[in-house]
Amino acid sequence: MAVSLLSHELSDLCLGKPALRSLSITSTIAEALEVLKTSDDNFVSIWNCDDDECCSRCVGKVCIVDVICYLCKDENFVSPSIALKQPVSVLLPKIPGLIIHVEPSCRYIYTHT
Repeated sequence: MAVSLLSHELSDLCLGKPALRSLSITSTIAEALEVLKTSDDNFVSIWNCDDDECCSRCVGKVCIVDVICYLCKDENFVSPSIALKQPVSVLLPKIPGLIIHVEPSCRYIYTHT
């Protein structure tokens, strides 16, 4: 019973959810800010896209708080127009950890011990 209950909860987390808006890792902070302002989403996903579509990978996600904190740094506060032209990659954490990639064929298997 726990297995079937858990599988329904997991599927409920995924089904019917709209995809996050996305940007390339080379997009500017101004572009990310515009997407965040015009979207109902709290986050925008950042993708490192090669020429080969199958090698595109999500490298992180950014929210409005990330942008505000970046703009409030002393060096950016003096010249926000220059800061807004920086690539969105400067907002990503230096040590990735929130994004975990799994193969499309992976399944979540619950084992009771």
